[in-house]
Amino acid sequence: MGAMLCFLVPSFRRGTRCAVHNVTTNSVILSWPGVKGATNYTYNYGFGDINVNKTTSVCVSGLRPATTHSFHVTVHGSSGTGNALQCSGKTGKVKCQMSNVNLYSALTSKPLMR
Repeated sequence: MGAMLCFLVPSFRRGTRCAVHNVTTNSVILSWPGVKGATNYTYNYGFGDINVNKTTSVCVSGLRPATTHSFHVTVHGSSGTGNALQCSGKTGKVKCQMSNVNLYSALTSKPLMR
């Protein structure tokens, strides 16, 4: 009999979670624990997989405000693709500040208040 080779595909442990933090109106930071044997990670939020090499956190920007976004983080290794983590987070609401702003009437182009 020949020698039997066993290749382990890197995988996140059962119960592992990714985290969404530093939430702004249009961005979040995703982070996840590293996996032994990982060559790279990808994340996806509906626009295809984005490779982040061996990085275990990434800032995702350009998100829609006040919306819940779902993310999948997948681990990859030289012997194959492992499992994926799912996490979600809601971006904040857009806040408009009215300090030091002059308002003008759209009809008369005259100041409404100063």
